[in-house]
Amino acid sequence: DCFPNCMKKILFDLNSGVNVTHSGRFAIASFLLNIGLDIDEVVEVFRNVPDFDVKKTRYQVEHIAGMRGKKEEYDCPNCETMRDWGLC
Repeated sequence: DCFPNCMKKILFDLNSGVNVTHSGRFAIASFLLNIGLDIDEVVEVFRNVPDFDVKKTRYQVEHIAGMRGKKEEYDCPNCETMRDWGLC
């Protein structure tokens, strides 16, 4: 109930099997990681998307969490960025 409306909408779409944009997927993954969900919990959020691939999803979520690539943890986009991306 405390989630911002934009995050609620993305979660609703993911749970409904909507093919959410890359920026929407990044936003929700970074948001969920930053509020304390673990990698497995975040991966499960994407299970209903049409192109779900557990290995690719885990890799991307681990990257956002700072476990891959430059080892940099990403912050959730701010409201202005979410608006610019058409997600708010």
